[in-house]
Amino acid sequence: MHLHRFTVNRISLRLTVACACCCVFANTSGTAVSAAFVAVGFSSSVSFRLAPSIVPSRNPPVLGIQSGSARAGKERRCHSATSMSAFAAGEDIEVGDGTLLHFVWVPEVRSTQDAMRTLLASSRRDSLSQKGVDALALSAGSQIQGRGTSGRAWMGGAGNMFLTVALPARTLSALTYPITLLPLRMGTLIAREIVRILPHPEAQARVQLKWPNDVLLDDGKVSGLLIEMDGTSSYYLVGIGVNVAQAPHVPSLGADRGRRAACLAQCGLEGRGGDTARDLSIAIAVSITTWLGGSQEDTADSVIADWEKLATWGKVYDLRDGGAVVPLALETDGRLRVRDLTSGATRLLTAEYLH
Repeated sequence: MHLHRFTVNRISLRLTVACACCCVFANTSGTAVSAAFVAVGFSSSVSFRLAPSIVPSRNPPVLGIQSGSARAGKERRCHSATSMSAFAAGEDIEVGDGTLLHFVWVPEVRSTQDAMRTLLASSRRDSLSQKGVDALALSAGSQIQGRGTSGRAWMGGAGNMFLTVALPARTLSALTYPITLLPLRMGTLIAREIVRILPHPEAQARVQLKWPNDVLLDDGKVSGLLIEMDGTSSYYLVGIGVNVAQAPHVPSLGADRGRRAACLAQCGLEGRGGDTARDLSIAIAVSITTWLGGSQEDTADSVIADWEKLATWGKVYDLRDGGAVVPLALETDGRLRVRDLTSGATRLLTAEYLH
């Protein structure tokens, strides 16, 4: 049994590694929205090199939240070496005051959201619960069938980051503010880690947030977020994509049209292939898990203030379904107050897409 200390983005981590633990689980199929997770024989290790929307299936989306656990006593933190058919062995990372993250990395998935559903539907979920795991994260080197809001395709690319973090609904039920602020809080945490990884202050100043949770770089979309529920409504699945090495082409017409993409490499970030994306996924997962440990102390005023620091006001945005608006203010429940350029009237946006 070995105890290791790592520092990831100024957060002190303790990782306990048990050299001879073994865990086997049945690869039970999950309730995937589009495609089942197909992966066989993955193996992985985690390296520490760093010094849109929530969904229950029948409810209309609110603020991009779309719909599609008792805390066990924490005993010894251990890494589980596995002989599993689908998922690699994960790493247990302790952050903050004992909040525990279980991190899994795999080379390729169709969708990290669907892969996480498969993981949560398997017997491995019970073993993680018994260890007192608070949050689960699954990151992939490649994602071949990702999706964004309203089922639109998320264009991936080699060297980019693909991540899903599963947060227990029971823990989030104790938030002091409406769950509709969750996408905005996730957006601020992702933006913060993107700012930290960029090499120059001049580049960091070019990072902004677009309502409700897109991260922009030089006015191009560098990160997107999709929040869904798992099949049992026990977890919120926070799906995150970050363009690290390349900016995929985004259509300007059709159902998948959207804002021009940007990538971190355009700011002079020196990449190490997929390692940069994997390191960033660890940093973001740790940041979200750290927030989860203190989430009951988070406030609506804090979420809104943090979000507004990176927002741009007075800029004209086109709506995907037609028309143009100018953002005016953020409401306490996360809705955006805008002025319609055609009528001059003000109204609140709930789930519309700003282009």
